[in-house]
Amino acid sequence: MTPKAPRICFNGLFLQDPLDGIGNYCFYLIQNLIRQHPDWKLSLLVNKPAARHFRVDKEKLEIIEIDIASVGWRVVYLHAIFPFRTLRFDLLHSIANVGPVFCPVPQIITVHDTYEYVRPDRMTPLKRKQFILTKALSGKNAAFIIADSKSTQEDLEKFYPGLRGKSHVIHLGSKFPIASPSEEMSRKNFLAHGTLDQGRNLTQILQAYARYSRKDLHKLVLFGVRKNGKEAGLPALLQSLGIENHVTLLGYISDDELMNLYRTSLAFVRAQDYDGFGLPAVEAMSCGCPTILAYNSSLVEVGGDAALFFETHNVEDLTAKMESLNDAAVVRNLVQKSLAHARNFTWEENALRASDLYLRCLNKTP
Repeated sequence: MTPKAPRICFNGLFLQDPLDGIGNYCFYLIQNLIRQHPDWKLSLLVNKPAARHFRVDKEKLEIIEIDIASVGWRVVYLHAIFPFRTLRFDLLHSIANVGPVFCPVPQIITVHDTYEYVRPDRMTPLKRKQFILTKALSGKNAAFIIADSKSTQEDLEKFYPGLRGKSHVIHLGSKFPIASPSEEMSRKNFLAHGTLDQGRNLTQILQAYARYSRKDLHKLVLFGVRKNGKEAGLPALLQSLGIENHVTLLGYISDDELMNLYRTSLAFVRAQDYDGFGLPAVEAMSCGCPTILAYNSSLVEVGGDAALFFETHNVEDLTAKMESLNDAAVVRNLVQKSLAHARNFTWEENALRASDLYLRCLNKTP
């Protein structure tokens, strides 16, 4: 029998501050579970810096706050200490790719990507080996695994054959409400995430935009530009391409500011050569923003028939897709398709399907 009020703990020990995509997943999953199952007893294991984002309903969510700055020591805590503290719970949901390799209570793990195999250059060799081992062992003892996308599920079963048959696809949702179809916005700029991390291919977006014919009418806005690190060289790169007067650089922006950018942009461009889900594309579509996406991984699944796709790494093809938006009729059609398609991705549905897995796990139903 399922407990009348199941006690569920969420393992968010490695969430970052400010919250990234996985952090938002954890936040919106918990908030919707609170609304859908107000009698359930929910707890969250989280490191101190990220804990502030979850102190929204103390009566509905217990915060288990850990103050360990070192990622290495948090790994030790997760595998050597925390498992013995899970015994007061009926279920553990590890929300960030891996869980404790030993868990005395039933465990569900959400896997967002397989970067360790698809883009191994993003990790040091030692970290990659540790991550692969931990994902394999914790996945082996998990009752179920949640994959963000069909693409991630296929990669997971390809690279981790021992986990085949355990995974279920549950798409993520948009944190922004679906815009009104009748809401006419003045669409001014192209929009993209402004980081030079490997695999994001921002340089290719800049090269494509440099070839675009109507830069005088439609600027390129880059958000999330970090003041230090690789992005310090962005001004020189823009100047070398001759587009320094047509590109706006924004740092961290609020959700309200981002929603307004989506709603007033001609298109959101995502050129990554691999994406576990592509959450920004869904958020853009929910705001009625046309999307131009690289044709690969989960982006094909997320974009569906509502996105314009270009061949990955093909600058000329990307420019051509940008040029196609000079036709107002094309833009209107994409806006309507985007709003309709975005309705397939909601946090409410995400929580409903996750809670179904929880109950199946607690009832020991295959």
